[in-house]
Amino acid sequence: MSASSRLLTILAVVMAVLLVTTPAAAADASSKIDFSADATPNPGYAVQLTKASHNMSWDSPLIYENNDGDIVTAPAEVNGSIDNPYELTPTHVAVDDFGAFPHDKENVSALSASEWSSDSTLTVVNSQPVTGVDGLNIATNGSMTASDSVSASFSNFSIENDIQKKHLAVGVDVDALDADTTVEVRAVDDDGDYYVAEVNSSRTTGSDLIANSTGDGYVFQEQMGKMDLVTAGDGSVGTLETVEVVVTGGDADVTMSMLNLDKLSKYKLGTTLKNTDDDDDLETVDVYEKNASGNLKLNELSSMGSWADSAEIKGLTFDANFTAEKLPDEDVKVEFKETGNKYPGYYGTVTVQYRMDLEDAYDLDYAFPVLQDEQSVTRDRVLSVEVAEGVSESTAFEDIESWTDKTASYTSLDRSITLDDTVQPGQDTVVKFEYKVTEDQFTAMQPSVGGPGFSSDDGGWFSFVNGFVNYIAAGIATIAASIGLVKRRSGA
Repeated sequence: MSASSRLLTILAVVMAVLLVTTPAAAADASSKIDFSADATPNPGYAVQLTKASHNMSWDSPLIYENNDGDIVTAPAEVNGSIDNPYELTPTHVAVDDFGAFPHDKENVSALSASEWSSDSTLTVVNSQPVTGVDGLNIATNGSMTASDSVSASFSNFSIENDIQKKHLAVGVDVDALDADTTVEVRAVDDDGDYYVAEVNSSRTTGSDLIANSTGDGYVFQEQMGKMDLVTAGDGSVGTLETVEVVVTGGDADVTMSMLNLDKLSKYKLGTTLKNTDDDDDLETVDVYEKNASGNLKLNELSSMGSWADSAEIKGLTFDANFTAEKLPDEDVKVEFKETGNKYPGYYGTVTVQYRMDLEDAYDLDYAFPVLQDEQSVTRDRVLSVEVAEGVSESTAFEDIESWTDKTASYTSLDRSITLDDTVQPGQDTVVKFEYKVTEDQFTAMQPSVGGPGFSSDDGGWFSFVNGFVNYIAAGIATIAASIGLVKRRSGA
């Protein structure tokens, strides 16, 4: 090997060794910290999150459309401590099949008001129960008495085969219902016999009961062969030709968002965890009907049937945690310091700052937002915890001047602390922690790359130089060994 080649080889080795033996400069003010370490603080916003719309084709319930129209993922996680975290109203789901009956006729829908005829005191109009969901509103005019009965009918279909195997499926919101009033949904055959399910303010139970009060999200599904046939003709079911809605005894206002007589199976609304016996364990229960007002609670969104694969849920609600662990690098600042004898029994300090916020998005609604923390070290290790609210996005961490001291709240390990209960979406809040830590904690909290740097409080420049010399000495030793290796390989 020539002298020039040998020199280039040695210089390359020197540069490589210096890169390896010199600590990463970014470690003194790293934008990351190891959140798997027990001592690492991880505050977060606990919220009940409602999304205006959730497309079931999305991979995560945290995906939403932001204010720019982009599909993004919220920096959060679903609260896994809740057995049935997902809440929705099944009649507020946009899916084609809910209005596709009769399936054998194109451009015909039982949810189209133009297909219905009605008495003069009953109005039938197209009305969305929520934006984006098709519905059919049927309402009396406010003049009904106890002896009155009015009806509306849809007859643009015919079912001849497998009638007893098929289901009467109805999804309805009940907006108004007088006392002692019934709203019957009848599947009527060609000579007047019919199967019926009803909304009835005077009943509390029954296999044919859709609902007994006002409210949203009622779903009724029953195989017609298991229902009683009301005789008004020859007493045996023939060809089904009409759906009638009959209001009797008072005023009512209902909106149907699902009507189907074609299905051989039920729409599976999902599964819920419920204790169905005395063993204190929760069992997984399939849900097909909902005869009480309020949201349907599910343990998994994926438990909804295949009918929902391309559905859009309007108003999906779940508890979510927006934690510091999900923050981007630029919103985290960390400083590690070796403190020598300054704090006897401790190796150093860690100062962590998080810039946190809840995005002010049209499609996200936050109920009961609280910024909270779970104390990650014992009281003796807490030097300070401070909060700065309403910080401008352009304000650097080091330029924040106004802080609220929260240190006194940190009294014991694992204690839950409320840092802010007046959270405003779109407003930045910075939380700053300064902890004393042992050497094990100091090491565990280090990010996966880089090192703690040279920062030290115990010996000033002497300690700094001493540490630096140790690094250089190690580098020189490695260089010397490398030069020897080069010489041996070159035959020198």
